[in-house]
This record gives sequence, structure tokens and C-alpha cells, in this order.
Amino acid sequence: MHSEEKRLLLINLRNSGESYGSIARKLNISRAAVQNIVNYKLKKSKKKRGPKPLIGNRQSMNIKRFIAKQNERGIKVTASGMISAMELCVSRKTANNWLAKNQYKYQKGVQKLQLTPTHKALRVKLISSWIHKNIPWESVVFTDEKRFTLDGPDNW
Repeated sequence: MHSEEKRLLLINLRNSGESYGSIARKLNISRAAVQNIVNYKLKKSKKKRGPKPLIGNRQSMNIKRFIAKQNERGIKVTASGMISAMELCVSRKTANNWLAKNQYKYQKGVQKLQLTPTHKALRVKLISSWIHKNIPWESVVFTDEKRFTLDGPDNW
């Protein structure tokens, strides 16, 4: 292994425009060694390839604490949200499997329109303003965004 001073010297010589061969002759080392030293970059840690690790005992306890805290706050816990919040290195499917194995039930959220009394009052005010505008109601068609064809199918 070459010292950091020697490496910096090689890099400076190369940046000044000298060839690998001339640097190698000056310092009495091989041309390939000069090239490797100059082009060497410290490798940053890369993600491991292959399957992601399973959830261990320590992570399992941390997840249970996280879910308990979220439930106290009334916040819904999802597998993907749990992974991102806790910075887990597992797939979403692994997190879902862990939740199922530990008796956490999947519940679909209640699908309903949540109107507050303020919303309802504003709707009544709007409708009453429509009524007082003397709109010709005979020419108004109310739809629920459903498409109807009266003359047969049109392959849409």
C-alpha cells in the first residue's frame, strides 16, 4: 500500500499533464501501479445484493413500540409507512407478513363522506341560493357521473 503523500504526488503529476509511463519512470514503479493509484477512488458502501434480511428480535420489539405509539396518537399504521418511518431494510411484503404473523389485522378504512356540520350548513346555503335564482329547473339534468346511452351500445 502506498502512502497518502505518494498518492497525492502521483495525482498532482498526472493533473499537470504527465503520462502514466513518464510518472512510472520518474518514481521507479510500474505504469499499471501508477494508473491504479491515480484512478483509485474510495468505495462507498453499496447496498447488498440479493434478498433483504428478515426482521430480527430487536427490530421486532422496536416495531411493536412504534405501533403502540402510533395507536396512542390515533395514527393509522401501514407497512410502507412503518418501513419509511423506522428506516427498516426490508421489503413491504416482508413487513406485511410480519404484521400478519404478529396478529396485527388489516382493516380497510371506512369509505364514507365525512361532512362536518359546517359543510352541511354551507351546502344548504348554496342550494337555497340556487332556488332563489329562479333557474328553469325543467331544463336541468342531475347526473351522478354515470354515462347513459339511449340509442344502444357505442363500444365505449
